[in-house]
Amino acid sequence: MTPSATVDIGGLSDFVQPYRTLFRDRRLFAAFQAALSGILASGTTRLAQMARVAPGTGARPQAERRLRRLVHHDHQRSDLNADTLLNHIQTQGATRVAGSDEVIVVLDGSDLRKPHSQTLEYLDTVRDLRGQPVAGYRTLNAIGLTPDGRQTLLYHTLYSTLAPGFTSENTVVLQALEQLTRALRSAGVLRIIFVLDRGFDRLRILRRLRRLHVDFVIRARHLDRQTRLRPTGEGNRCTVHCTVPQSLTSSNWPVRSSRASG
Repeated sequence: MTPSATVDIGGLSDFVQPYRTLFRDRRLFAAFQAALSGILASGTTRLAQMARVAPGTGARPQAERRLRRLVHHDHQRSDLNADTLLNHIQTQGATRVAGSDEVIVVLDGSDLRKPHSQTLEYLDTVRDLRGQPVAGYRTLNAIGLTPDGRQTLLYHTLYSTLAPGFTSENTVVLQALEQLTRALRSAGVLRIIFVLDRGFDRLRILRRLRRLHVDFVIRARHLDRQTRLRPTGEGNRCTVHCTVPQSLTSSNWPVRSSRASG
């Protein structure tokens, strides 16, 4: 996509206001808004194209340089980093569903593909849409839904298996489950239901979900394995193997489900 004009992204200003506290300077926060606007308007993360279409930057000769300084943290007036962004995402997401008796959390992974990149930090290998290896990163994301129709982003993290300190994908998922459960319970949510695809059908994840006393539904991957977890002594039921009714799906999808009780 080749941008040719400045595009205004409606509603973005209100959306980014909760992140204002990460910036100690008004102009730096404006540059942050411009960067997001440039990404949405140009459909790319190439700084030159972002700068041409971002509101308030197109006519400025140093627009690209300023965006580059923001992206590469070449300043001392911002607390913007992956950890602070995740904390804000969780806080804002939990606030939006606060007071709900029940929240469904859809947690799933996705690949960020960077087929033309060669020198990005800890560039990993993922799969393209045809299943072929390509440069990129893995992400883990969660959205929350309430019975009254509220929807919100609850979690996002990007990681590389080549980064220092990386141990396993299980560790990434377990940390996400812990943080999501803690944030939602702090917001007063009474019942948490995790909905997970078959890639999460792992014993370590099942055990952690039971330990967190949350409900869950997981599409079964190991169809020949009946999972039975030992009772905790607190009245919780064992995980059971069942099948989604034909009326709910285009085909029968075996799932594992559990409901916390007691």
